[in-house]
Amino acid sequence: MKKRDFHELAASQRNRIYSYAYYLLRNQEDAEDVTQEAFVRLWRRCQAPDQKGRIGWLIRVTHNLCMDVKRRRHRAAQYTQAAGEDPQAVPPTRARAAPDAENQLLLDESHRALLAAMSQLPDVTQSFLILHYFEGLSYREIGEITETHPTTVKVQVHRARQAMKRILIGHGDEKPAGDAQDEVCNEDRHEDRDEDNEDEQHNNQSRAAVI
Repeated sequence: MKKRDFHELAASQRNRIYSYAYYLLRNQEDAEDVTQEAFVRLWRRCQAPDQKGRIGWLIRVTHNLCMDVKRRRHRAAQYTQAAGEDPQAVPPTRARAAPDAENQLLLDESHRALLAAMSQLPDVTQSFLILHYFEGLSYREIGEITETHPTTVKVQVHRARQAMKRILIGHGDEKPAGDAQDEVCNEDRHEDRDEDNEDEQHNNQSRAAVI
């Protein structure tokens, strides 16, 4: 990759990569570390010949780095519990650091309610939702990034939406959760139409390739 291409890609994608890492990790410093490492690996290792391939490679590396951070957090929590210590009181890592105020202000109350509900889901499922709804990726693209069959991604996203609705309904007496619930329901109503458009686009591309 030429240095100019790298700098252009970094300028256009840094905020996107940081946002994805922050949504998954809920920690500014960890998200910054992951973002920096992702771009270092992009420069040193990426062999993709075009920008689309490089962006996909970059998101995949970012995803894997975030999963590594989460695994380290889990091991640290297990260690403190095995030692008979309170995980909430021990700060051996930044695993339990709260999101910084600046990033919290960037999210409205509805989005904070959605993220709080999302945090109760499994890590991989969270990443599917973030990639699909926040990054705008198709099931096929998410499958390529996470090495998961697109049908599995689709099923997991659907189940996660249902789970989030149940979580938000459980807090329906709070206005932010109510607004977030409406947002999830609106996504549900449009999902089938979006899937049809995605399938049609894929079929058109396949027919064009054959022709």
